Amino acid sequence: MFFKNTLWIHARYEIILLWRSWFFRIFSIAALVLLTGFSLIMYTTLVSTPWAFKALSSFLPFVIVLFLNISQIILIIFLASDTFRREERVNSSEVTLIRSTTNTGYVAGKALGVVCVMLLLDILMLLIIAIIQVTIGASPFTLAPYLIYPLIMILPATLFAIGMTFFLVRFLKSQAVSFLLMLGVIAISLIYTGDKFFGIFDLTGLYLPLVYSDFIGISNLNMVILQRLIYLGAGLGFILLAGYYYERLPQSKPVRSLSLVFGITFLISSVIFGGVYWQLSGIPSENRQIFRQLNQQWQGVQAAEISAMRINLEHSGQKIKASAEIEFAENTTVQNAKYIFSLNPALHILAIHSDHQPLKYQRAHHLIEVRHSGKLKFITIEYEGKIDESVCFAGIPDEKHESLHSVFLYKSDKRYAFLENTFVLLPPNALWYPVAGLPPGAAFPEQTGGSFIRFHLTVKTDPGLSVIAQGTNRAIEPGLTEFLVDKPLKELSLVIGPYIQFSRSIDSVNYVVSVLPDHDIFNNYFTAISDTLDYMIRDGLADFERRFGLEYPFTNLHMVEIPIQFFSFEEIHSVKSPRVHPEQVWLAEKGALYPSLDFDQSGNRMMRFGQERALSEQELQLISFRNIINQVFMERGGGRNFMNDLADDQPGGNLMPLFFSHTFSIKTGGYPLLYNALEAYLLKKLTGASSTPPFFNEGLTTAEKAIITFRDKSLAEALRDSLDNENTMAFLKLKGEYLINLVQSYTTPEVFDRQIQDLIRENRFSVIDPALITDKWQEKMDRNTDLLITEWYADKGFAGFLYKDLEMYKTLYNNRLKYQVKMKAANPEPRLGLFKISFRFGGRRAFMMGETEEEMPDYIVRMDGNSAKEIGIVLDAEPRSVFIDGVAAVNIPLTRDIRFEDAQIYENRPPLSGEREIPLFDLQAKNEIIVDNEDTGFKVINIQPASLIMNLIHGGGDRDIHEFGEFNFWRPPGVWQKVKGQDFYGKYISSAFYIHGRQGDNKVKWTGQLPESGYYKTYAYIQDPAGSFGPRRQEMRIVQDFEYIVYHDDGQETVTIDIEKKEKGWVELGGYYFSEGEAVIELSDKSEGLIVIADAVKWVKE
Repeated sequence: MFFKNTLWIHARYEIILLWRSWFFRIFSIAALVLLTGFSLIMYTTLVSTPWAFKALSSFLPFVIVLFLNISQIILIIFLASDTFRREERVNSSEVTLIRSTTNTGYVAGKALGVVCVMLLLDILMLLIIAIIQVTIGASPFTLAPYLIYPLIMILPATLFAIGMTFFLVRFLKSQAVSFLLMLGVIAISLIYTGDKFFGIFDLTGLYLPLVYSDFIGISNLNMVILQRLIYLGAGLGFILLAGYYYERLPQSKPVRSLSLVFGITFLISSVIFGGVYWQLSGIPSENRQIFRQLNQQWQGVQAAEISAMRINLEHSGQKIKASAEIEFAENTTVQNAKYIFSLNPALHILAIHSDHQPLKYQRAHHLIEVRHSGKLKFITIEYEGKIDESVCFAGIPDEKHESLHSVFLYKSDKRYAFLENTFVLLPPNALWYPVAGLPPGAAFPEQTGGSFIRFHLTVKTDPGLSVIAQGTNRAIEPGLTEFLVDKPLKELSLVIGPYIQFSRSIDSVNYVVSVLPDHDIFNNYFTAISDTLDYMIRDGLADFERRFGLEYPFTNLHMVEIPIQFFSFEEIHSVKSPRVHPEQVWLAEKGALYPSLDFDQSGNRMMRFGQERALSEQELQLISFRNIINQVFMERGGGRNFMNDLADDQPGGNLMPLFFSHTFSIKTGGYPLLYNALEAYLLKKLTGASSTPPFFNEGLTTAEKAIITFRDKSLAEALRDSLDNENTMAFLKLKGEYLINLVQSYTTPEVFDRQIQDLIRENRFSVIDPALITDKWQEKMDRNTDLLITEWYADKGFAGFLYKDLEMYKTLYNNRLKYQVKMKAANPEPRLGLFKISFRFGGRRAFMMGETEEEMPDYIVRMDGNSAKEIGIVLDAEPRSVFIDGVAAVNIPLTRDIRFEDAQIYENRPPLSGEREIPLFDLQAKNEIIVDNEDTGFKVINIQPASLIMNLIHGGGDRDIHEFGEFNFWRPPGVWQKVKGQDFYGKYISSAFYIHGRQGDNKVKWTGQLPESGYYKTYAYIQDPAGSFGPRRQEMRIVQDFEYIVYHDDGQETVTIDIEKKEKGWVELGGYYFSEGEAVIELSDKSEGLIVIADAVKWVKE
């Protein structure tokens, strides 16, 4: 009691000093004003606030606490380092001599005073924020984040900053050095080490998985607390050690030694916490390694064919207990009397029996081997336990699997399944029920597609929770639900939670939405179209049916809200979304990752693009509904924008798997990956192609990276060498799309689609022989289908395309107005290839208003190696732009989106429809010597910025200049950086180098080899500033002047080109005399504009 009284006296004295400090007062007022203003702005429509910020109730308190934490740590470092110097100056410790105390008590009291003042400021700030959120917030108020974040983030960081600063000041005897060291610690934690080593060095909590879900709170809260205990223990230890080294007040040696002992004890506890945290963080990687090794060892094992499975499951707390009664197909066979099953390794086997007779079994991690000499008709596996999430997405590299993912500034751990007291989410890849053979995808590519099982599920849980699974649910008694599945399925999923449900039965489909009680944003918004909502829903599903040419195959379509922490990867063995299961689509919590659900912001955007007249509330809601379908269920129209890039998880809910992946399967046989090729093709039909304008260029796409990586490899070699990276996945999708388009090119897309639609419709929920497909193809082709697929799987290399003379004009012929598009294309490579041409109609306003553009089938151009064609396409409507997709070619960019200007009209000009062979051409004339930035004659001469700060500002550093970077004209790099762009020059690779406009120190050099002496005109290739940078280019001064230096026999000539006054293409630099051999042209970064671009130059013999 005495110690506590004296401790509080010192703390109270420190509190008074801080409140009297003008520095602290200014900081407090500034923080209150700035953060309050920030909060108010974020909840208004004045700025485009990310929807995730507004949808998640914990987002605002997290950002506020994070800002307070970082700024207060810096303030504390300054105040703490100044404390002892101030005392020595005014001798303020004399007040303590009137009563007994210790140096440690004195130091601890001052630390307590600082903590109290900071926490009072935090409480005041959070109280203001809470009032703002309650009054104008877009999401329901949740108290827990306001209590948890200060305790988890601020308290440990504050104690650590105070303790370490006190300790350094007393130990080093230097305020300045201590101050700089502490700032260095904070900076390193924020910039470099915070997100590494499982976040063990994250002082502020910026990189900790602190996303708060209304379903489960903070995921893995125990691990977060363990990490914060590292800094809490270290902070207390350093405070005690600072008291030990503080020798201002007289005290006995034993008392002083206690400070040393307890200080070291706290520091040791901090190290122990760190060790335990490190060890626990590494366990998932070890489990995944065992998982993959066993799957590799058991490759080729024959799985028994299951015809039916009856699962009885009981959920209690954080465990499940279940029995799975398995019925085998009549014709099933197994090797060596072994029945192999896969089950989550955290689920413990209680018993395995058949007809109540125990069976002998062995288990290795997730694999169960049951031996029985005779043929089994039934087998029952009883098990209980938890769920080990590390087995989910086993093909993903460990670093990617275990790293955090971002939702704006928020960090979240990646959760793949949930088994909590009040919430359960069990996807099929969590292996929560026995799977015959290896887990799905483990035997890829030898086994693809999967088989179908008749499931029956009974679930027992808390009566207050809703249970969601496939089939029709029937309540047997409170807390006991039975699911009757009327169709055989490939998989089964289970969700249990405190949901409220809304349903509508329209035609033969039952539509259900399950959300948390306070998360119903749909019924609260779509009030003006409630009477037409049935029609809108029916029309939305009909649009999917029209795109696929298939009827929706299930009786239910269930949209289920799931925690924001759930994360999904695209896996190599299937392109279907892991968030889409039979009858179900799992949507992120409160729709936080879907910008189209921000109805207020979307409405404002639509009003801006509908300026001819004011839009009614009904029209706005109709457009919003269409936008949801396009973005969430088709994954169309997302494009690249700030809000879409906030989350590195793309939580697509495209419905393609419900029409194909979950209803159809193909035996592997002699046609590996045929199923995957069809799946990738159908997904592309739904999502469509997308392109990126030059000023939003983000480097190579995954498809382009895949082509570069596997340019000299066959598909068979690529799959054999690597199955665990996105390049392989992208390569498989590219090759699959190429195969389907190649088959289509021998018929028509319409005929091909009808063949596939008939096969799927006639063989739903069954596994077919691939010969049924290839025989259908063979009927329409003049090539052997077996040979075509074999070549597709084994051949190496790609085609490469040259495009030129693209034009669009109107033609009035026989009193009919048509739109003619013509172009020439060549394939100088020896490989067969193809590209697709599609057109976009309408305008940007139609896109923003959610209107569906006019669509027509892709025009596929098949080109043999070393050939050229002229292509003519006649359209009835005027196209806005043409989209050229190289599918699987060496071209970079692989796709081109070219806008058309106003078309001229020609009378009595016969339209050209079709293709005709023309002589093979090249982009370079015979009298031209062209050196592109991709050629060996191009050289970059970089002089690094003078400081680290300049490197950070201008994007300099040690990056490889030959790697494709991001084209940011608003923040250009300080060194030459390579970027791609369809407006750049290039044979196959259209690229250039760009740099921040400066004083001329950084240069590039083109060296050409001239075959003979003589007069040559010199040219440089420039881009169209209007097309590349938009109408604001002049006021932003993006490109102004480029300064070239031409070296010739009479010396050198400096040529300044005013880019604003030139058109895209070759710009003359002058004519000069050159001797045979090397000729050089240079370009420096000297410019009044923001950027300088180096592309290609040429010499033309006169």
